[in-house]
Amino acid sequence: MAYQFIPYSILLVLSALTTMALGIYGCRHKECPGTKAFVVSMFIGTLWSVSNALEISALTLEHKLIWANIQYIAYSLAPVAWSIMVHQFLDKAHYVKKKYLILLLIIPIITIFSVWADQIYGIVRYDIHLDTTGSLPVIAKKYSPWFWVHFLQAYFLNFYSVLLLLKSVGTKNTIYRKQSFPLLIGTGLIFSFNLAYILGIRILPHDISPLIFSISGAIIAWGIFRFRLFRLVPIARNKVIEAMNHIVIVTDAADIVVDVNPAAAKLLALHKDQNLIGKPLSAISEEIAALLDHNDILTRREMQLKHAFENKSRNYEIQISPIMNNKGTLMGNVIVMNDITELKQAEEELYREQRELAVMAERDRLAKDLHDNLGQIFSFAGIQIQVAQLEQRRGNQELADQYLERLGEIIEEAHQEMRNYVYSTRIDEYRNNSIENLILNQISIFINNSGYFSRNDIELNLAGYEFPVEVKMHIVNIIKEALNNILKHACATCVKISLGKDIDNYKLVIEDNGIGFLSKSIMNSQGSGSGLCIMDERTRLLGGTLKIDSSLGKYTKIIVEFPERVGGYQDENNDSG
Repeated sequence: MAYQFIPYSILLVLSALTTMALGIYGCRHKECPGTKAFVVSMFIGTLWSVSNALEISALTLEHKLIWANIQYIAYSLAPVAWSIMVHQFLDKAHYVKKKYLILLLIIPIITIFSVWADQIYGIVRYDIHLDTTGSLPVIAKKYSPWFWVHFLQAYFLNFYSVLLLLKSVGTKNTIYRKQSFPLLIGTGLIFSFNLAYILGIRILPHDISPLIFSISGAIIAWGIFRFRLFRLVPIARNKVIEAMNHIVIVTDAADIVVDVNPAAAKLLALHKDQNLIGKPLSAISEEIAALLDHNDILTRREMQLKHAFENKSRNYEIQISPIMNNKGTLMGNVIVMNDITELKQAEEELYREQRELAVMAERDRLAKDLHDNLGQIFSFAGIQIQVAQLEQRRGNQELADQYLERLGEIIEEAHQEMRNYVYSTRIDEYRNNSIENLILNQISIFINNSGYFSRNDIELNLAGYEFPVEVKMHIVNIIKEALNNILKHACATCVKISLGKDIDNYKLVIEDNGIGFLSKSIMNSQGSGSGLCIMDERTRLLGGTLKIDSSLGKYTKIIVEFPERVGGYQDENNDSG
Protein backbone atom coordinates (compact mmCIF):
# COMPACT_ATOMS: atom_id res chain seq x y z
CA MET A 1 0.00 0.00 0.00
CA ALA A 2 1.17 3.54 -0.78
CA TYR A 3 -0.87 5.18 2.05
CA GLN A 4 -1.71 4.46 5.65
CA PHE A 5 -4.25 5.91 8.09
CA ILE A 6 -2.83 8.56 10.42
CA PRO A 7 -5.14 9.85 13.23
CA TYR A 8 -3.66 13.34 12.81
CA SER A 9 -5.11 13.43 9.27
CA ILE A 10 -8.61 13.59 10.82
CA LEU A 11 -7.75 17.06 12.15
CA LEU A 12 -6.49 18.06 8.72
CA VAL A 13 -9.72 16.87 7.08
CA LEU A 14 -11.74 18.87 9.62
CA SER A 15 -9.50 21.85 8.84
CA ALA A 16 -10.20 21.41 5.13
CA LEU A 17 -13.95 21.21 5.74
CA THR A 18 -13.82 24.38 7.86
CA THR A 19 -11.94 26.41 5.27
CA MET A 20 -14.14 25.10 2.47
CA ALA A 21 -17.28 26.09 4.38
CA LEU A 22 -15.84 29.56 4.93
CA GLY A 23 -14.99 29.83 1.23
CA ILE A 24 -18.56 28.88 0.27
CA TYR A 25 -19.92 31.45 2.72
CA GLY A 26 -17.66 34.07 1.15
CA CYS A 27 -18.98 33.21 -2.32
CA ARG A 28 -22.47 34.15 -1.13
CA HIS A 29 -21.23 37.62 -0.17
CA LYS A 30 -18.69 38.28 -2.90
CA GLU A 31 -20.00 41.82 -3.45
CA CYS A 32 -18.40 42.93 -0.16
CA PRO A 33 -14.84 44.39 -0.33
CA GLY A 34 -12.14 41.80 0.43
CA THR A 35 -14.49 38.80 0.19
CA LYS A 36 -13.14 37.44 -3.13
CA ALA A 37 -9.59 37.37 -1.81
CA PHE A 38 -10.91 35.77 1.39
CA VAL A 39 -12.61 33.03 -0.67
CA VAL A 40 -9.36 32.35 -2.57
CA SER A 41 -7.47 32.21 0.75
CA MET A 42 -9.94 29.71 2.21
CA PHE A 43 -9.79 27.44 -0.85
CA ILE A 44 -6.01 27.64 -0.73
CA GLY A 45 -6.24 26.59 2.91
CA THR A 46 -8.47 23.67 1.88
CA LEU A 47 -5.92 22.57 -0.74
CA TRP A 48 -3.13 22.91 1.82
CA SER A 49 -4.91 20.78 4.46
CA VAL A 50 -5.93 18.02 2.02
CA SER A 51 -2.53 17.75 0.34
CA ASN A 52 -0.77 17.84 3.72
CA ALA A 53 -2.99 15.03 5.01
CA LEU A 54 -2.17 12.93 1.94
CA GLU A 55 1.55 13.72 2.23
CA ILE A 56 1.60 12.52 5.84
CA SER A 57 -0.39 9.39 4.98
CA ALA A 58 1.86 8.50 1.99
CA LEU A 59 4.55 5.85 2.60
CA THR A 60 6.88 6.41 -0.37
CA LEU A 61 9.04 9.39 -1.25
CA GLU A 62 7.47 9.55 -4.70
CA HIS A 63 3.93 9.92 -3.34
CA LYS A 64 4.93 12.27 -0.54
CA LEU A 65 6.79 14.51 -3.00
CA ILE A 66 3.72 14.86 -5.25
CA TRP A 67 1.61 16.22 -2.40
CA ALA A 68 4.47 18.30 -1.05
CA ASN A 69 4.84 19.97 -4.46
CA ILE A 70 1.10 20.64 -4.58
CA GLN A 71 1.39 22.32 -1.18
CA TYR A 72 3.77 24.86 -2.72
CA ILE A 73 0.72 26.29 -4.49
CA ALA A 74 -0.55 27.20 -1.04
CA TYR A 75 2.89 28.29 0.22
CA SER A 76 3.31 30.66 -2.73
CA LEU A 77 -0.21 32.04 -3.26
CA ALA A 78 -1.53 32.25 0.30
CA PRO A 79 0.56 35.33 1.28
CA VAL A 80 -0.51 37.13 -1.92
CA ALA A 81 -4.21 36.33 -1.47
CA TRP A 82 -4.11 37.19 2.23
CA SER A 83 -2.37 40.50 1.55
CA ILE A 84 -4.95 41.43 -1.11
CA MET A 85 -7.77 40.56 1.34
CA VAL A 86 -6.29 42.79 4.06
CA HIS A 87 -5.71 45.68 1.64
CA GLN A 88 -9.23 45.49 0.27
CA PHE A 89 -10.78 45.21 3.74
CA LEU A 90 -8.86 48.31 4.86
CA ASP A 91 -9.82 50.10 1.61
CA LYS A 92 -6.28 50.18 0.27
CA ALA A 93 -7.11 48.26 -2.88
CA HIS A 94 -5.37 50.88 -5.03
CA TYR A 95 -2.08 49.33 -3.87
CA VAL A 96 -2.97 45.95 -5.43
CA LYS A 97 -4.13 46.92 -8.89
CA LYS A 98 -3.76 44.48 -11.78
CA LYS A 99 -0.33 45.69 -12.86
CA TYR A 100 1.01 45.34 -9.32
CA LEU A 101 -0.66 41.95 -8.90
CA ILE A 102 1.15 40.59 -11.95
CA LEU A 103 4.47 41.61 -10.40
CA LEU A 104 3.52 39.95 -7.09
CA LEU A 105 2.71 36.67 -8.89
CA ILE A 106 6.01 36.34 -10.79
CA ILE A 107 7.96 34.74 -7.93
CA PRO A 108 5.10 32.45 -6.77
CA ILE A 109 4.53 31.13 -10.32
CA ILE A 110 8.22 30.42 -10.85
CA THR A 111 8.32 28.63 -7.49
CA ILE A 112 5.20 26.52 -8.18
CA PHE A 113 6.62 25.20 -11.46
CA SER A 114 10.21 24.89 -10.26
CA VAL A 115 9.51 22.49 -7.36
CA TRP A 116 8.54 19.75 -9.82
CA ALA A 117 12.09 19.75 -11.18
CA ASP A 118 13.86 19.84 -7.82
CA GLN A 119 15.00 16.20 -7.98
CA ILE A 120 16.88 17.05 -11.17
CA TYR A 121 17.88 20.71 -10.88
CA GLY A 122 17.35 21.56 -7.20
CA ILE A 123 16.04 25.05 -7.93
CA VAL A 124 13.97 25.34 -4.74
CA ARG A 125 15.13 22.28 -2.73
CA TYR A 126 17.94 19.81 -3.08
CA ASP A 127 19.22 16.63 -1.41
CA ILE A 128 15.63 15.39 -1.15
CA HIS A 129 15.25 12.02 0.59
CA LEU A 130 12.96 10.12 2.93
CA ASP A 131 13.74 10.36 6.65
CA THR A 132 12.47 7.26 8.50
CA THR A 133 14.13 7.88 11.84
CA GLY A 134 10.98 9.23 13.48
CA SER A 135 7.60 7.70 14.21
CA LEU A 136 6.45 8.74 10.75
CA PRO A 137 8.45 8.89 7.55
CA VAL A 138 8.92 12.52 6.40
CA ILE A 139 10.66 14.31 3.53
CA ALA A 140 14.12 15.60 4.39
CA LYS A 141 15.59 18.35 2.20
CA LYS A 142 17.80 21.39 2.02
CA TYR A 143 16.78 24.79 0.66
CA SER A 144 18.29 26.32 -2.50
CA PRO A 145 18.79 30.13 -2.95
CA TRP A 146 15.52 30.48 -4.88
CA PHE A 147 13.60 29.20 -1.85
CA TRP A 148 14.86 32.18 0.15
CA VAL A 149 13.75 34.54 -2.64
CA HIS A 150 10.29 32.99 -2.34
CA PHE A 151 10.55 33.11 1.46
CA LEU A 152 11.49 36.81 1.58
CA GLN A 153 8.61 37.86 -0.68
CA ALA A 154 6.06 35.73 1.17
CA TYR A 155 7.02 36.96 4.61
CA PHE A 156 7.38 40.52 3.50
CA LEU A 157 3.73 40.35 2.43
CA ASN A 158 2.82 38.53 5.64
CA PHE A 159 4.47 41.02 7.96
CA TYR A 160 3.19 43.99 5.98
CA SER A 161 -0.39 42.63 6.28
CA VAL A 162 0.08 42.18 10.02
CA LEU A 163 1.46 45.73 10.27
CA LEU A 164 -1.58 47.16 8.46
CA LEU A 165 -3.94 45.26 10.74
CA LEU A 166 -2.05 46.43 13.83
CA LYS A 167 -2.37 50.00 12.62
CA SER A 168 -6.08 49.47 11.98
CA VAL A 169 -6.61 48.05 15.47
CA GLY A 170 -4.82 51.04 16.95
CA THR A 171 -6.47 53.81 14.94
CA LYS A 172 -9.98 52.80 13.88
CA ASN A 173 -13.00 53.26 16.09
CA THR A 174 -15.63 50.98 17.68
CA ILE A 175 -16.85 48.19 15.39
CA TYR A 176 -14.05 48.57 12.79
CA ARG A 177 -11.35 48.08 15.42
CA LYS A 178 -13.12 44.93 16.62
CA GLN A 179 -13.40 43.71 13.03
CA SER A 180 -9.67 44.11 12.42
CA PHE A 181 -8.77 42.13 15.54
CA PRO A 182 -9.96 38.67 14.33
CA LEU A 183 -8.14 39.21 11.02
CA LEU A 184 -4.99 40.14 12.91
CA ILE A 185 -5.12 37.07 15.16
CA GLY A 186 -5.96 34.73 12.26
CA THR A 187 -3.15 36.09 10.08
CA GLY A 188 -0.61 36.11 12.89
CA LEU A 189 -1.27 32.50 13.89
CA ILE A 190 -0.77 31.07 10.38
CA PHE A 191 2.43 32.91 9.61
CA SER A 192 3.93 32.45 13.07
CA PHE A 193 3.61 28.65 13.03
CA ASN A 194 4.75 28.38 9.40
CA LEU A 195 7.76 30.59 10.08
CA ALA A 196 8.65 28.51 13.15
CA TYR A 197 8.55 25.32 11.04
CA ILE A 198 10.82 26.77 8.35
CA LEU A 199 13.29 28.00 10.95
CA GLY A 200 13.41 24.55 12.56
CA ILE A 201 11.28 25.32 15.64
CA ARG A 202 8.91 22.34 15.50
CA ILE A 203 6.23 21.00 17.81
CA LEU A 204 5.65 17.98 15.55
CA PRO A 205 7.95 16.50 12.92
CA HIS A 206 5.75 17.88 10.17
CA ASP A 207 4.28 21.32 9.33
CA ILE A 208 1.11 22.00 11.34
CA SER A 209 0.36 25.25 9.45
CA PRO A 210 -2.61 23.66 7.61
CA LEU A 211 -4.16 22.75 10.95
CA ILE A 212 -3.54 26.27 12.24
CA PHE A 213 -5.16 27.53 9.02
CA SER A 214 -8.49 26.03 10.14
CA ILE A 215 -8.11 27.58 13.60
CA SER A 216 -7.43 30.93 11.97
CA GLY A 217 -10.43 30.38 9.73
CA ALA A 218 -12.57 29.67 12.78
CA ILE A 219 -11.42 32.92 14.41
CA ILE A 220 -12.23 34.82 11.24
CA ALA A 221 -15.60 33.05 11.08
CA TRP A 222 -16.28 34.28 14.62
CA GLY A 223 -15.44 37.79 13.38
CA ILE A 224 -17.82 37.34 10.44
CA PHE A 225 -20.79 36.40 12.62
CA ARG A 226 -19.95 38.54 15.65
CA PHE A 227 -18.87 41.79 13.97
CA ARG A 228 -20.37 41.35 10.48
CA LEU A 229 -16.92 41.17 8.93
CA PHE A 230 -16.92 42.03 5.19
CA ARG A 231 -20.40 43.54 5.56
CA LEU A 232 -19.71 46.60 7.67
CA VAL A 233 -16.53 47.46 5.81
CA PRO A 234 -15.11 50.93 6.61
CA ILE A 235 -15.34 53.33 3.68
CA ALA A 236 -12.26 55.49 3.36
CA ARG A 237 -12.42 59.26 3.39
CA ASN A 238 -11.31 59.56 -0.23
CA LYS A 239 -14.23 57.39 -1.44
CA VAL A 240 -16.73 59.52 0.46
CA ILE A 241 -15.30 62.90 -0.53
CA GLU A 242 -14.65 61.96 -4.16
CA ALA A 243 -18.21 60.68 -4.62
CA MET A 244 -19.90 63.70 -3.03
CA ASN A 245 -21.93 66.01 -5.23
CA HIS A 246 -21.29 68.77 -2.73
CA ILE A 247 -18.26 70.96 -3.34
CA VAL A 248 -15.55 70.37 -0.73
CA ILE A 249 -12.48 72.58 -0.33
CA VAL A 250 -10.04 72.16 2.57
CA THR A 251 -7.61 74.92 3.51
CA ASP A 252 -4.95 75.26 6.19
CA ALA A 253 -4.71 78.05 8.75
CA ALA A 254 -3.11 80.35 6.16
CA ASP A 255 -5.99 79.74 3.70
CA ILE A 256 -3.79 77.61 1.44
CA VAL A 257 -5.72 74.88 -0.38
CA VAL A 258 -4.74 71.41 0.84
CA ASP A 259 -7.53 69.34 -0.75
CA VAL A 260 -10.43 69.59 -3.21
CA ASN A 261 -12.90 67.05 -4.54
CA PRO A 262 -13.93 66.63 -8.22
CA ALA A 263 -17.10 68.69 -7.71
CA ALA A 264 -14.97 71.66 -6.58
CA ALA A 265 -12.62 71.21 -9.52
CA LYS A 266 -15.61 71.26 -11.88
CA LEU A 267 -16.94 74.48 -10.36
CA LEU A 268 -13.55 76.16 -10.69
CA ALA A 269 -12.91 74.73 -14.20
CA LEU A 270 -9.95 72.66 -13.07
CA HIS A 271 -8.72 69.66 -15.02
CA LYS A 272 -6.74 66.65 -13.86
CA ASP A 273 -3.48 68.21 -14.97
CA GLN A 274 -4.17 71.38 -12.98
CA ASN A 275 -2.83 71.19 -9.45
CA LEU A 276 -4.79 73.37 -7.05
CA ILE A 277 -3.09 71.99 -3.94
CA GLY A 278 -0.73 74.49 -2.37
CA LYS A 279 -2.28 77.59 -3.94
CA PRO A 280 -3.90 80.40 -1.92
CA LEU A 281 -7.67 80.18 -1.94
CA SER A 282 -7.88 83.86 -2.90
CA ALA A 283 -5.98 83.08 -6.11
CA ILE A 284 -8.63 80.52 -7.03
CA SER A 285 -11.79 82.34 -5.91
CA GLU A 286 -11.79 85.70 -4.17
CA GLU A 287 -15.53 85.33 -3.44
CA ILE A 288 -15.04 82.09 -1.50
CA ALA A 289 -11.90 83.35 0.23
CA ALA A 290 -13.78 86.44 1.44
CA LEU A 291 -16.22 84.22 3.35
CA LEU A 292 -13.59 82.74 5.66
CA ASP A 293 -14.02 84.14 9.14
CA HIS A 294 -11.70 82.63 11.71
CA ASN A 295 -13.75 84.06 14.56
CA ASP A 296 -16.78 81.87 13.77
CA ILE A 297 -16.93 78.27 14.96
CA LEU A 298 -19.52 77.45 12.33
CA THR A 299 -20.59 79.70 9.47
CA ARG A 300 -23.47 79.05 7.05
CA ARG A 301 -24.10 81.57 4.29
CA GLU A 302 -25.47 81.91 0.81
CA MET A 303 -23.76 83.43 -2.20
CA GLN A 304 -23.77 83.49 -5.98
CA LEU A 305 -20.86 82.22 -8.06
CA LYS A 306 -20.43 82.01 -11.81
CA HIS A 307 -20.04 78.37 -12.80
CA ALA A 308 -16.92 78.13 -14.96
CA PHE A 309 -18.25 75.38 -17.24
CA GLU A 310 -21.79 76.75 -17.65
CA ASN A 311 -20.67 80.41 -17.67
CA LYS A 312 -23.68 81.49 -15.64
CA SER A 313 -24.33 82.39 -12.02
CA ARG A 314 -25.69 79.80 -9.63
CA ASN A 315 -26.73 80.00 -5.97
CA TYR A 316 -24.77 78.11 -3.33
CA GLU A 317 -25.30 77.46 0.34
CA ILE A 318 -21.89 77.48 1.97
CA GLN A 319 -20.93 75.96 5.30
CA ILE A 320 -17.49 76.72 6.75
CA SER A 321 -16.29 74.43 9.55
CA PRO A 322 -12.98 75.32 11.24
CA ILE A 323 -10.59 72.46 12.08
CA MET A 324 -9.18 72.82 15.59
CA ASN A 325 -6.45 70.83 17.34
CA ASN A 326 -6.82 69.60 20.92
CA LYS A 327 -5.47 72.95 22.18
CA GLY A 328 -8.14 74.94 20.37
CA THR A 329 -5.73 76.32 17.77
CA LEU A 330 -7.08 76.79 14.25
CA MET A 331 -5.55 74.24 11.87
CA GLY A 332 -7.64 75.02 8.79
CA ASN A 333 -11.15 75.16 7.36
CA VAL A 334 -13.46 72.78 5.55
CA ILE A 335 -15.67 74.59 3.05
CA VAL A 336 -18.73 72.65 1.88
CA MET A 337 -20.86 74.21 -0.88
CA ASN A 338 -24.27 72.96 -1.95
CA ASP A 339 -25.85 74.12 -5.20
CA ILE A 340 -29.33 75.44 -4.31
CA THR A 341 -30.06 77.18 -7.62
CA GLU A 342 -33.01 74.91 -8.45
CA LEU A 343 -34.37 75.33 -4.92
CA LYS A 344 -34.20 79.12 -5.23
CA GLN A 345 -35.90 79.02 -8.60
CA ALA A 346 -38.64 76.78 -7.19
CA GLU A 347 -39.14 79.19 -4.28
CA GLU A 348 -39.43 82.15 -6.65
CA GLU A 349 -41.88 80.25 -8.87
CA LEU A 350 -43.96 79.31 -5.84
CA TYR A 351 -43.94 82.93 -4.64
CA ARG A 352 -45.00 84.14 -8.10
CA GLU A 353 -47.85 81.64 -8.25
CA GLN A 354 -49.00 82.64 -4.76
CA ARG A 355 -49.05 86.30 -5.78
CA GLU A 356 -50.99 85.49 -8.93
CA LEU A 357 -53.56 83.58 -6.87
CA ALA A 358 -53.75 86.48 -4.42
CA VAL A 359 -54.30 88.93 -7.30
CA MET A 360 -57.08 86.77 -8.75
CA ALA A 361 -58.76 86.53 -5.36
CA GLU A 362 -58.49 90.32 -4.93
CA ARG A 363 -60.01 90.88 -8.38
CA ASP A 364 -62.96 88.69 -7.45
CA ARG A 365 -63.45 90.63 -4.22
CA LEU A 366 -63.26 93.97 -6.05
CA ALA A 367 -65.79 92.79 -8.64
CA LYS A 368 -68.23 91.75 -5.92
CA ASP A 369 -67.78 94.99 -3.96
CA LEU A 370 -68.26 97.16 -7.04
CA HIS A 371 -71.32 95.19 -8.06
CA ASP A 372 -72.92 95.30 -4.62
CA ASN A 373 -72.21 98.98 -3.87
CA LEU A 374 -71.41 101.17 -6.87
CA GLY A 375 -73.53 99.02 -9.18
CA GLN A 376 -76.65 99.71 -7.13
CA ILE A 377 -75.87 103.45 -6.98
CA PHE A 378 -75.46 103.68 -10.76
CA SER A 379 -78.69 101.69 -11.29
CA PHE A 380 -80.53 104.11 -9.03
CA ALA A 381 -78.94 107.06 -10.92
CA GLY A 382 -80.21 105.62 -14.19
CA ILE A 383 -83.74 105.45 -12.79
CA GLN A 384 -83.52 109.10 -11.65
CA ILE A 385 -82.53 110.22 -15.16
CA GLN A 386 -85.44 108.33 -16.73
CA VAL A 387 -87.91 109.83 -14.25
CA ALA A 388 -86.53 113.38 -14.81
CA GLN A 389 -86.87 112.98 -18.59
CA LEU A 390 -90.42 111.74 -18.17
CA GLU A 391 -91.43 114.74 -16.03
CA GLN A 392 -89.83 117.12 -18.57
CA ARG A 393 -91.96 115.62 -21.34
CA ARG A 394 -95.01 116.12 -19.15
CA GLY A 395 -94.04 119.76 -18.59
CA ASN A 396 -93.31 119.34 -14.87
CA GLN A 397 -89.94 121.13 -14.97
CA GLU A 398 -89.87 121.85 -11.25
CA LEU A 399 -90.30 118.18 -10.43
CA ALA A 400 -87.73 117.24 -13.08
CA ASP A 401 -85.23 119.67 -11.45
CA GLN A 402 -85.81 117.96 -8.12
CA TYR A 403 -84.98 114.61 -9.68
CA LEU A 404 -81.84 116.06 -11.33
CA GLU A 405 -80.74 117.61 -8.03
CA ARG A 406 -81.16 114.24 -6.36
CA LEU A 407 -79.13 112.71 -9.23
CA GLY A 408 -76.25 115.12 -8.48
CA GLU A 409 -76.32 114.07 -4.83
CA ILE A 410 -76.18 110.41 -5.87
CA ILE A 411 -73.19 111.01 -8.17
CA GLU A 412 -71.38 112.91 -5.37
CA GLU A 413 -72.04 110.03 -3.01
CA ALA A 414 -70.73 107.58 -5.59
CA HIS A 415 -67.61 109.69 -6.09
CA GLN A 416 -66.95 109.86 -2.34
CA GLU A 417 -67.55 106.14 -1.91
CA MET A 418 -65.19 105.35 -4.79
CA ARG A 419 -62.44 107.50 -3.24
CA ASN A 420 -62.96 105.89 0.16
CA TYR A 421 -62.93 102.41 -1.36
CA VAL A 422 -59.66 102.99 -3.27
CA TYR A 423 -57.99 104.51 -0.21
CA SER A 424 -59.21 101.65 1.98
CA THR A 425 -57.84 99.12 -0.51
CA ARG A 426 -54.42 100.79 -0.51
CA ILE A 427 -54.38 100.96 3.28
CA ASP A 428 -55.29 97.26 3.54
CA GLU A 429 -52.48 96.31 1.15
CA TYR A 430 -49.88 98.18 3.17
CA ARG A 431 -51.34 97.18 6.54
CA ASN A 432 -51.53 93.45 5.76
CA ASN A 433 -48.07 93.10 4.15
CA SER A 434 -44.59 93.45 5.60
CA ILE A 435 -42.21 96.01 4.16
CA GLU A 436 -40.19 93.13 2.70
CA ASN A 437 -43.18 91.70 0.79
CA LEU A 438 -44.14 95.16 -0.49
CA ILE A 439 -40.60 95.74 -1.77
CA LEU A 440 -40.50 92.26 -3.34
CA ASN A 441 -43.74 93.09 -5.14
CA GLN A 442 -42.17 96.23 -6.62
CA ILE A 443 -39.12 94.21 -7.65
CA SER A 444 -41.33 91.68 -9.43
CA ILE A 445 -43.02 94.50 -11.35
CA PHE A 446 -39.61 95.98 -12.16
CA ILE A 447 -38.32 92.62 -13.47
CA ASN A 448 -41.41 92.09 -15.62
CA ASN A 449 -41.19 95.60 -17.06
CA SER A 450 -37.44 95.37 -17.79
CA GLY A 451 -37.47 92.21 -19.89
CA TYR A 452 -33.82 91.46 -19.08
CA PHE A 453 -33.44 91.69 -15.29
CA SER A 454 -33.80 88.54 -13.18
CA ARG A 455 -34.10 88.01 -9.46
CA ASN A 456 -30.42 87.03 -9.35
CA ASP A 457 -29.50 90.54 -10.56
CA ILE A 458 -31.07 92.22 -7.53
CA GLU A 459 -29.43 92.01 -4.12
CA LEU A 460 -31.65 92.63 -1.08
CA ASN A 461 -30.51 93.30 2.46
CA LEU A 462 -33.58 93.96 4.63
CA ALA A 463 -33.51 93.69 8.40
CA GLY A 464 -37.25 92.98 8.85
CA TYR A 465 -38.27 96.19 10.61
CA GLU A 466 -41.91 97.05 11.35
CA PHE A 467 -43.20 100.46 10.16
CA PRO A 468 -46.53 102.38 10.26
CA VAL A 469 -48.64 102.20 7.13
CA GLU A 470 -47.75 105.71 5.91
CA VAL A 471 -44.03 105.05 6.39
CA LYS A 472 -44.36 101.86 4.34
CA MET A 473 -46.09 103.83 1.60
CA HIS A 474 -43.30 106.40 1.36
CA ILE A 475 -40.49 103.82 1.49
CA VAL A 476 -42.08 101.61 -1.17
CA ASN A 477 -42.85 104.55 -3.46
CA ILE A 478 -39.29 105.88 -3.13
CA ILE A 479 -37.99 102.45 -4.17
CA LYS A 480 -40.57 102.28 -6.96
CA GLU A 481 -39.48 105.67 -8.32
CA ALA A 482 -35.79 104.72 -8.05
CA LEU A 483 -36.38 101.46 -9.96
CA ASN A 484 -38.27 103.33 -12.67
CA ASN A 485 -35.36 105.75 -13.06
CA ILE A 486 -32.90 102.84 -13.26
CA LEU A 487 -35.03 101.21 -15.94
CA LYS A 488 -35.33 104.42 -17.98
CA HIS A 489 -31.89 105.97 -17.64
CA ALA A 490 -29.25 103.82 -15.90
CA CYS A 491 -28.50 100.98 -18.35
CA ALA A 492 -27.63 98.94 -15.26
CA THR A 493 -27.23 95.18 -14.88
CA CYS A 494 -27.22 94.95 -11.09
CA VAL A 495 -29.27 96.63 -8.33
CA LYS A 496 -28.67 96.58 -4.57
CA ILE A 497 -31.37 97.60 -2.07
CA SER A 498 -30.65 97.76 1.65
CA LEU A 499 -32.70 98.99 4.60
CA GLY A 500 -30.98 99.20 7.94
CA LYS A 501 -30.70 101.23 11.10
CA ASP A 502 -27.87 103.47 12.24
CA ILE A 503 -28.27 104.55 15.90
CA ASP A 504 -31.59 106.50 15.84
CA ASN A 505 -31.97 106.81 12.05
CA TYR A 506 -33.13 104.36 9.43
CA LYS A 507 -31.11 104.23 6.23
CA LEU A 508 -32.45 103.19 2.83
CA VAL A 509 -29.88 102.73 0.03
CA ILE A 510 -30.70 101.97 -3.62
CA GLU A 511 -27.59 101.41 -5.74
CA ASP A 512 -27.08 100.43 -9.37
CA ASN A 513 -24.03 99.81 -11.54
CA GLY A 514 -25.31 101.92 -14.44
CA ILE A 515 -23.91 104.88 -16.36
CA GLY A 516 -24.36 107.35 -13.49
CA PHE A 517 -24.68 111.16 -13.84
CA LEU A 518 -23.37 114.45 -12.51
CA SER A 519 -25.29 114.64 -9.24
CA LYS A 520 -24.73 118.41 -8.81
CA SER A 521 -26.61 119.34 -11.96
CA ILE A 522 -29.22 116.65 -12.34
CA MET A 523 -31.82 118.32 -10.11
CA ASN A 524 -31.60 121.55 -12.11
CA SER A 525 -31.43 120.14 -15.62
CA GLN A 526 -34.53 120.76 -17.70
CA GLY A 527 -36.69 117.71 -18.20
CA SER A 528 -34.62 115.65 -15.78
CA GLY A 529 -34.83 114.82 -12.14
CA SER A 530 -38.63 114.79 -11.74
CA GLY A 531 -38.42 111.32 -10.25
CA LEU A 532 -35.68 112.47 -7.90
CA CYS A 533 -37.82 115.46 -6.88
CA ILE A 534 -40.72 113.12 -6.03
CA MET A 535 -38.36 110.97 -3.95
CA ASP A 536 -37.03 114.08 -2.23
CA GLU A 537 -40.57 115.19 -1.38
CA ARG A 538 -41.46 111.80 0.08
CA THR A 539 -38.21 111.82 2.07
CA ARG A 540 -39.13 115.18 3.60
CA LEU A 541 -42.54 113.76 4.54
CA LEU A 542 -40.59 111.09 6.41
CA GLY A 543 -38.68 113.87 8.17
CA GLY A 544 -35.45 112.72 6.57
CA THR A 545 -32.84 113.70 3.99
CA LEU A 546 -32.09 112.45 0.48
CA LYS A 547 -28.50 112.16 -0.75
CA ILE A 548 -27.26 111.17 -4.18
CA ASP A 549 -23.84 109.67 -4.82
CA SER A 550 -23.06 109.02 -8.46
CA SER A 551 -19.96 108.49 -10.56
CA LEU A 552 -20.28 109.03 -14.28
CA GLY A 553 -20.03 105.70 -16.08
CA LYS A 554 -19.80 103.67 -12.86
CA TYR A 555 -22.73 103.79 -10.43
CA THR A 556 -25.56 105.73 -8.82
CA LYS A 557 -26.42 105.47 -5.13
CA ILE A 558 -29.56 107.00 -3.58
CA ILE A 559 -29.36 107.32 0.22
CA VAL A 560 -32.45 108.12 2.28
CA GLU A 561 -32.06 108.70 6.01
CA PHE A 562 -35.06 109.31 8.27
CA PRO A 563 -35.57 109.30 12.04
CA GLU A 564 -36.89 106.35 14.03
CA ARG A 565 -39.94 108.36 15.21
CA VAL A 566 -41.75 109.84 12.24
CA GLY A 567 -44.69 112.19 13.01
CA GLY A 568 -47.18 114.27 11.09
CA TYR A 569 -49.01 111.44 9.34
CA GLN A 570 -52.68 111.49 8.68
CA ASP A 571 -54.86 109.01 10.49
CA GLU A 572 -55.31 105.85 8.47
CA ASN A 573 -59.06 106.35 8.37
CA ASN A 574 -58.84 109.84 6.83
CA ASP A 575 -59.16 110.47 3.14
CA SER A 576 -55.79 111.21 1.53
CA GLY A 577 -57.35 112.12 -1.79
